[in-house]
Amino acid sequence: MAGIPDMMPLSALSIPGTHNSHTHYRALPSVRCQHVDVKTQLDNGIRFLDIRLQPVHATDTTKKDLYLVHGAFPVSLTGPKYFEPVLETCYDFLVAHPSETILISLKREGIGNATDEHLAHILDKHYITPHSSKWYTAPWTPYLGAVRGKLILLRRYNTTVTASPATPTPTKPTTGIDATAWPHNATHALFPSHAPTSSTQLCLQDACDLQHPTLLPTKIAHCTAHLARAASLTHPIPGATTDATNPVPPAPLHLNFLSASNFWNKRCWPGSVARVVNRSAEEWVCGAHHLEEGAEGGGSGGRGKRRRKEGDGGTGIVVMDWVGEGAGGWDLVRLIVGCNMGVLGKVGGEEWWW
Repeated sequence: MAGIPDMMPLSALSIPGTHNSHTHYRALPSVRCQHVDVKTQLDNGIRFLDIRLQPVHATDTTKKDLYLVHGAFPVSLTGPKYFEPVLETCYDFLVAHPSETILISLKREGIGNATDEHLAHILDKHYITPHSSKWYTAPWTPYLGAVRGKLILLRRYNTTVTASPATPTPTKPTTGIDATAWPHNATHALFPSHAPTSSTQLCLQDACDLQHPTLLPTKIAHCTAHLARAASLTHPIPGATTDATNPVPPAPLHLNFLSASNFWNKRCWPGSVARVVNRSAEEWVCGAHHLEEGAEGGGSGGRGKRRRKEGDGGTGIVVMDWVGEGAGGWDLVRLIVGCNMGVLGKVGGEEWWW
């Protein structure tokens, strides 16, 4: 991200990410979603991490340990794995690469009795506040210059409801980009995150329930439709496409989950699904993304050249399973990064690519 201007809103960037990023350990094949660890993911361009947590102690907030989980299951057959080493990996990466930022989505899962509010206390007390300079916890989409070297919190857990004599109506603190309205199995959802600068800050495709492998074409269609939505946006960039001192707020963050599974059908386990959906997404980005058939230069009766549609041609945040597996395992990641060409062309960013 070093060559991307500071005034670029994060929502304008094409960002590769991973779903259940922490599930690369030896585990049940229905639980394991990743082929490589978080460090390897970051080293190869992943900048969005999806982490699921369960407090080890359900009521005592003085205990900081958080299990890594996937749904009701631990992520490893060889013993519990914890959140803190994942954070240390992220901190080390950002120290070594201070031009970068990492979006980190945190969600409570697992079979413990802890509540979202309990998780919120632990995260704030033991992880975020002691390292506040390493976190971006404002409730709206940032510009890149404000978050270099930081983790951006995308919060999928509820925080403590507070009230006081001065404010008798309970309110929720605005900590992180609020994604608690996240709908399950969404094919296309727009929802607010209580940010003062935008009524709709998140645009989501996360159709995750795959009942049978014959439904894979439907899942792929949802993914490519969301890629097309992201590509059609023309982003307000201060000083380039909107006023530098009083800019139009950033467009919504587009989140596109290529992941889907069915615990009861091994042909719908994460690895099997990813090999099909990721490949289809590669073909889309290479051959159809942001292009349309046109008559320009095609001659009489000819098929014509393919031309770009309106918009910047980005992908938004594309979240994948099983990146880095085998030859070409990082191709889709690199294709997504390459889709930053369109928006960077508006701010003289061509040299970043070449």
